[in-house]
Amino acid sequence: VPTAERHRYALVSQLPLVDIYLHIFTSASHPRLAEISSISSPGDIQRLGLRPVTNIGNIWHQENIDSHGVKTEYVPSEENAFLMIAAGRADISIEPSIAGRHLIEKLDLGSILTMTPAKFGPLHMHLMISKKSPFAKEMDRINHALRKLHSSGKITDILARYQ
Repeated sequence: VPTAERHRYALVSQLPLVDIYLHIFTSASHPRLAEISSISSPGDIQRLGLRPVTNIGNIWHQENIDSHGVKTEYVPSEENAFLMIAAGRADISIEPSIAGRHLIEKLDLGSILTMTPAKFGPLHMHLMISKKSPFAKEMDRINHALRKLHSSGKITDILARYQ
């Protein structure tokens, strides 16, 4: 995701490669599953008194959830976050849908955790190339190729394979 800091050291594609939504994952048997499924803001998380968990270094979470007064538990990895929810030590985690579903499968937690329809985003994921990279001179060609992929709909077809 392009940030002011990343613009200082990287060239950023004009169009995003993909727009990613972050879904709320929780226990499939959570007693407040219906309420969690209808969350639409950080205020809802705080109002419901939920305990989110995420990985250390999750800047998006800090800027978009914690900054609204939501107290979050930070753990070393997304895997740890999902294991905490499965153990009943946290209520929710907010993750990209593809990554979250992959983790549920990898950790064999399909009968315990679920992805809810509640989501945040989108995050516009752009291709970024270091200004020092020999490929930096190719950014015009890359932007042209991305415009073609978007206008033809091929980018949608490619991404559909992973969603």
